[in-house]
Amino acid sequence: MSVEEFCSAVGVNWSIRSVPRLIAQFGGSFEATTFRLASAHPHIAAAGLLKYRRRKEEQKAAERIQAAKAQALLFSGSGLGTRAAAKPKYRRQSFHISDGFPAWLTVRWNKSFDTDSVVYQAADGDIVLRGDEPLPNGAETLGWLEVVAAPYQRDDADPNHPDLLFLWVAI
Repeated sequence: MSVEEFCSAVGVNWSIRSVPRLIAQFGGSFEATTFRLASAHPHIAAAGLLKYRRRKEEQKAAERIQAAKAQALLFSGSGLGTRAAAKPKYRRQSFHISDGFPAWLTVRWNKSFDTDSVVYQAADGDIVLRGDEPLPNGAETLGWLEVVAAPYQRDDADPNHPDLLFLWVAI
């Protein structure tokens, strides 16, 4: 997909909704075509994969809590306490940007999206959802965010919270 041909085919419809049409024209996967929407965008855009999970240290803590609960069942009165494991969140995995994307807008790897984000609504179906919101990087730069469940789910994807693809374009 040369940038010129791709941009010409996209026209003014820089949206995840245009991915099936672009795949029919150029081939490629849904994921790669979504990422190309960001990397070929003429302005400030980013795309990537989101995975529902805990940070590594949160996962280890959750495993320790689970082991303590199991031990409490075996040996009643072992002082389990009321600790609770951190809940998983949608976290940035891959990140593809346009040439005009400034470094200060970068979302670091594993950064989670706010639970109020449209991201958490997209997990419920295979339709593209859109909302106006900043990226989770503290910059507060507003953009429109499109999110859809990734057609291909990795083996370690949460069965109730699928991997998601997103496209964000600065307003």
